[in-house]
Amino acid sequence: MTKTAIAAVGLFVCLSLGGCGNDGSPSPPAARDLKPEQIVSFKPNTYACVSEDMFKNAVKWAVEGARTKFQGMFDSLQCIPVPASEKYKVLQVDGDNFELTHADNQATDGMWSAPEFVK
Repeated sequence: MTKTAIAAVGLFVCLSLGGCGNDGSPSPPAARDLKPEQIVSFKPNTYACVSEDMFKNAVKWAVEGARTKFQGMFDSLQCIPVPASEKYKVLQVDGDNFELTHADNQATDGMWSAPEFVK
């Protein structure tokens, strides 16, 4: 398993269990707080997937500890690490997840992630 995948699993499990400590930083936005066209950046060691269903599978496998299945999504490029140094534009919000594209991109289709990963 790559370091990125291990970090992503660790971060997601930590977030799903109620947080990773109280360092005084603001709480991540909820999906309802995100709006189309909003520009966001991500925390380190997070990821996005090519479809909402694939993102949900990645989350499920990360939480369940199914590392081989989780890593397979990165090996096949169904999911990719999201660089924290870049800016992204919200395309749409659907339930607890949202679709995004690079802020400089004019695409109407993008990758899917969770608001817990947003700074």
